[in-house]
Amino acid sequence: MRRENEERLVKVTEENNELRKDNASLKKGEVEMKRKLKNFEQKVSHLEKEVCSLNNKLKGQNTKVDVLSEKLVSMLFSPNLLLVAII
Repeated sequence: MRRENEERLVKVTEENNELRKDNASLKKGEVEMKRKLKNFEQKVSHLEKEVCSLNNKLKGQNTKVDVLSEKLVSMLFSPNLLLVAII
């Protein structure tokens, strides 16, 4: 009976040591994943700001195109321009 208990204790101790190693490895992996996640979130935040900035520039360019288009149309239908075109 005593020998059986000693054998069980050895097996349980070995299993416990393996579980401790696994636990340490998992904790290390968790720290690494948290670091990668933080870096990823920072990159996403930077890209979101860049996209917002580009969208604002695009809106400005669209406004300029609209204004220039209106000016062109008004010039094309200007009476002065029509006289020049007829002559």
